[in-house]
Parts: sequence; structure tokens; C-alpha cells
Amino acid sequence: MLKNVTVYLAFLLLFTGCHTNKFKISGKLTGAKPGELIFLDELKSNLLKTADSVKVSENGAFSFKGEVKAPSFYQGI
Repeated sequence: MLKNVTVYLAFLLLFTGCHTNKFKISGKLTGAKPGELIFLDELKSNLLKTADSVKVSENGAFSFKGEVKAPSFYQGI
């Protein structure tokens, strides 16, 4: 499940990053515990840098909003 989220986030940010610097990523996870953290990590050349984190809501929903300086690759964990 998390692999699918990672691929989706990378795809979304790659193509939307070409048009605007603002982004919003939202979704719903099944089986996630309320209050569990999801991290959005930027993939650097040899490390992962945490860009943001959010808590999963009671119904499994989450949402990231932000702005990037340049197109990059991200992964959700």
C-alpha cells in the first residue's frame, strides 16, 4: 500500500512541479490507526530529508499542502 502512495506522490509532484510551486496531496488509507503519522520525504542524492508529516484522521484521511522551490522526487512513508 505504501509503495503505491510513494509512486503516486512522485508522479504527482514531478508533473505538477513543472507548472506551479504549490501542491496538495490528499488521500485515504485503510487499516491506518487514527493519529498515526505519515511522512513526506524528499529524495536527495544520498539521503532522505523529511519535508512534512501529518496525522491520519479517524476515517484514515490525510492531506499535505505546501510549496516547493524546484521539481524534486518525494516519497510518502
